[in-house]
Amino acid sequence: MVALTGAGVLLTSRRLHSRQMLGLVDWELLVLFIGLFVVNHALQKTGLPERVVTDLAVAGVPLQHLGPLFAITFVLSNIVSNVPAVMLLLPSVAHTLAGPTLALVSALAGNLLIVGSVANIIVVDAAGRRSDQLARSRPHRYPRDAHDAGYRRGLPGAALVRRALTRRPAEVAA
Repeated sequence: MVALTGAGVLLTSRRLHSRQMLGLVDWELLVLFIGLFVVNHALQKTGLPERVVTDLAVAGVPLQHLGPLFAITFVLSNIVSNVPAVMLLLPSVAHTLAGPTLALVSALAGNLLIVGSVANIIVVDAAGRRSDQLARSRPHRYPRDAHDAGYRRGLPGAALVRRALTRRPAEVAA
């Protein structure tokens, strides 16, 4: 409610034209989140998540125990992202520590792969856009490839990783 009130005040303000303000909205991200919730809701309505949880329990992987819940949350978070994983699993688990376990594991799992968290995707997208802007504004200082730019600017450990991955077997043995 506070955000809507603030947005309403800004829209009626004379300081910032509404067209400028609406231009600042990341519409692609907004559509991504809307789609995320719509797809999750539709999947919940099919009953598929509950059937999968039941089938896992029959197969000896009961999500009512914290160990299997931990493992399934970790894997699922890196397949569908951490927020959808929690939204899919939370209605199906009844353990008293299920909520904190889902929160902890999905947060940790979200840092394993870029797709593990929508926040990671947002940061990578923003970094790509920023890199493109820098490349256009200062072509003599910034290489076009953002990945290469990270190595050239000396991100901690990046050069070492690059060297380790590009070494020939004879160099590694020496």
